Amino acid sequence: MADPFTLTAISLAATAAGGAVAAGSKVMAGQSQAGAYQYQAGVAQVNQKIAKENADYARYTGEFEAQRSGMKTRFERAQTLTTQSGRGIDISSGSAAEVRDSITDLGKQDQGTIRASAARRAYGYDVEAEKQGTAAQMYGKAASRSKTASYIDAFGSLLGTAASVSGKWLQAGQAGVFGGGGNKLGDNALASMDY
Repeated sequence: MADPFTLTAISLAATAAGGAVAAGSKVMAGQSQAGAYQYQAGVAQVNQKIAKENADYARYTGEFEAQRSGMKTRFERAQTLTTQSGRGIDISSGSAAEVRDSITDLGKQDQGTIRASAARRAYGYDVEAEKQGTAAQMYGKAASRSKTASYIDAFGSLLGTAASVSGKWLQAGQAGVFGGGGNKLGDNALASMDY
């Protein structure tokens, strides 16, 4: 059977190694968590870009539809003018002119409605883009904090291990494992220590 000094040394070495492994695993866990946050930040940035593109597209298609509505209104007005003049109606005043003005007014109202609807859709996409941008920033900060927290946890684990090894060393010394008794270290223990 091994002597108490060897057993104590093995126990202290195992405790120190366990503490080092625990500290390393805490750093690795923090790095892994940071990687997950960075991935989520990347996804949020892609979603932000898509939302911005959707907002631009909503504005573009809204303006395109409004212009198309305007062309339709001008066509209807011109067709009405042609019909009125072909029937011999006085097109310069009276109800004939008012009919054409009404066509123009309704066309402008349709264009305004189309543009307002497109602006509302674009605003929804703008809000989504802002939300995704904020999420990307938050995930980026979480990744940074996750790394920092893992280093702090690892350092705390190492300190706890050092305290445990120190406590076991003192207990072994008080138990006389190193030779002599009480708090004194035996000559064999001092001779075997490297400084």
